[in-house]
Amino acid sequence: MFVRIGERDHWGQGHGTEATRLICEYGFFFRNLHSIKVEVNGYNGRAIRVYERLGFKLVGRLRDVIVMNGKRYDQVIMDLLRHELTLEHVARFQSLGSA
Repeated sequence: MFVRIGERDHWGQGHGTEATRLICEYGFFFRNLHSIKVEVNGYNGRAIRVYERLGFKLVGRLRDVIVMNGKRYDQVIMDLLRHELTLEHVARFQSLGSA
């Protein structure tokens, strides 16, 4: 999964969080996934905060595996289980199965 809001004018408005939520809801509801795992570069604090906001939990870190501009960073591994995310957008489709 990769979500990027390219124009800085649109950063900090929740678009990345919303896009990530929609991708997760799709995976859980339509693809019937039990969990979703993400790996994020340790220097990407914005992405880590988005994942935490949605309920992703830290699974572990691969320490100093990323080299960027002569500096080393961790790779952060996080996951989210189906029951940890409230399906806000696809909830309307749940009733279709019982109709």
